[in-house]
Amino acid sequence: GTWSWEVANNVSVWDERYGELYGFEPGEPPSYERWLARVHPDDREQLWTRVQALMAPSADDSWSEEFRALHPVKGERWMMGLGRVERDCDGRARCFRGINLDITERKQAEHALRDSLRRMQEIAHVGHWIWDTATNTVVWSDEVYRILRVSPATFEPRIEALARLIHPDDVARIAPLVGPLVEGQV
Repeated sequence: GTWSWEVANNVSVWDERYGELYGFEPGEPPSYERWLARVHPDDREQLWTRVQALMAPSADDSWSEEFRALHPVKGERWMMGLGRVERDCDGRARCFRGINLDITERKQAEHALRDSLRRMQEIAHVGHWIWDTATNTVVWSDEVYRILRVSPATFEPRIEALARLIHPDDVARIAPLVGPLVEGQV
């Protein structure tokens, strides 16, 4: 669905499809406030903050947000909002224009995939981890915590901590693998 919002006079326009995405009644007057009221309460402040940031004259001009909406009949829906901010000659936000897409099925598929991966790792007793060498942070799957018998609440996943968990007899064998990992050769 397509939409626009003229900031100065607070006039919103949206097409029929946009109204359907959010469950607005045909003929219901469009408004920024009505739209924001349909945004999930847990996502509302984040979006309001993003809109306020886009109002600044030096702000970016693109809008690309994923958020939940509460449809009166369909319940919680995931939306992707894409748009642009048109500015006046002083750089002030004059008009927001864009489209919204219902991405609920994609979000459900992503959630199902994560659940499936988690279950497969539990069954196979295989975990995975990602090491960001720039920040020296490690993200572990739940199964890695289980395999190593440590808790996410009490164990910080850093590469040094992982190194301390390696049996001393295995350090010499594993050490040569770290260099190519850091250099991106693996």
